[in-house]
Amino acid sequence: GPNALQVMICTQTGQLLVTSDGMTILRSIHPSHPILRFILASVTSHHGFTGEGSKTFILTLRDMLQRIEKSELTVDTSDIHCNETRIKLAVALHHIQYDIIPNRIIPKILFHATKLEIETNKKDVIIAEAKCLVHTGISSKESRVKASELTDLTADWIFNSSPSVENLKETLEKLSDHFSYFCIDEPGGHVLDSIIIPGILIDRNFVTTLPMKIKNISYVILDCDFNIGNSTDTTSAIFQINSELNLTMAYSWKKRLMEKVLFKLQQKNIDVLLYTGKVCDTMKQLCNDRGIAVVQYLQKEDLDFITTATGISAINDFRDILDETIDKTNESHQAKENSLNEHTAREHIKFIGIAQTIKMLTIGGKQYVNLVPFFQHSSRFQPHTLVLYGPTKGLSKQYSTIAAGGVKTIQMWLQNIDHSETDLGNNQKNFSQYSRNPGECQDQLLSARQQ
Repeated sequence: GPNALQVMICTQTGQLLVTSDGMTILRSIHPSHPILRFILASVTSHHGFTGEGSKTFILTLRDMLQRIEKSELTVDTSDIHCNETRIKLAVALHHIQYDIIPNRIIPKILFHATKLEIETNKKDVIIAEAKCLVHTGISSKESRVKASELTDLTADWIFNSSPSVENLKETLEKLSDHFSYFCIDEPGGHVLDSIIIPGILIDRNFVTTLPMKIKNISYVILDCDFNIGNSTDTTSAIFQINSELNLTMAYSWKKRLMEKVLFKLQQKNIDVLLYTGKVCDTMKQLCNDRGIAVVQYLQKEDLDFITTATGISAINDFRDILDETIDKTNESHQAKENSLNEHTAREHIKFIGIAQTIKMLTIGGKQYVNLVPFFQHSSRFQPHTLVLYGPTKGLSKQYSTIAAGGVKTIQMWLQNIDHSETDLGNNQKNFSQYSRNPGECQDQLLSARQQ
């Protein structure tokens, strides 16, 4: 405040610092807690306004108005010199009211202000506000060029994944919960080489031939074993094979089961299987014969990520394929998708997904399966993957951490705030109330002082 004394700080190096400058004090603090670091970065970024004498100007103006208020009670109104002084003061206050405050003070306040109300009909405004917030947290950690590039990458990645502002909270939750999948850090490049890839990247490879189609590819997720493990049918029993004949019979039975399942999938025009188990040689041969591409060894974390990103549920029992349960479920889901209630459709189970494309991508010497889901409703979550490059593993990981901080920052910004269509001019109108009538500025400031 205006009456603050000098502060003595003992730095981490053991040096003593005596100062009364607030910015020097803030810059000497090196907290370990990320939230406190974010707060200090936000405060120091506002120094462009608070460090230009604005507080001194406001205090001086308040003191002047207090003196005027006291003199109003004691000065003889017939005094010519007093009247001349009043005229000069009126001219000065008019200049402050109609020039300094609206043209200098308010623009700086608005420039450094954080918008709290979300305008669902103006996505470009929200993107600009989000970039300002993200840049505030990054600017204290990186150089100007890197901070600007990381800000643009993070914001573009988030808003490419959320075409509709109404679903921004849901998008941020998904990106945050599966951040290590949606954001990949790769060493050996410059941050300017970083890219945003449509769809998701699966750290696996095809064990069969690649999909025959280039676009509109049908796929299913299989989270079950060909032995139909949870079935109470006798076919799920464990075989004890005592002879080569019994071995041949068991092999033939399993092969026929595979053929039935794959034949059903072929009838449904399935092009790709995302499989949690290991693909045996027999299954690989049968899939190649039917032109079905397979990705194997998906872990539970991979499965959760894929189902979250695509909205497709995994098939847990092969009998659902044999008795065409997945067909009925998909038809019901399609009817829901075409209905007006999109929220209900989103919650409905769907087993067969359509991808715009499924292909192999090589990033940083590693191969990934790139799956770009197709959604009938363009306002739904559209997953994108952010690939951040850095000269070293440590720097690329640091950039990834910065991007995660950007997601958390926007999440905190949206927390407990209702979406509302508000006019951008509301804040300006609030400030403009001081310039409606001559002399009202003085009354408003005096009222504020008394409160």
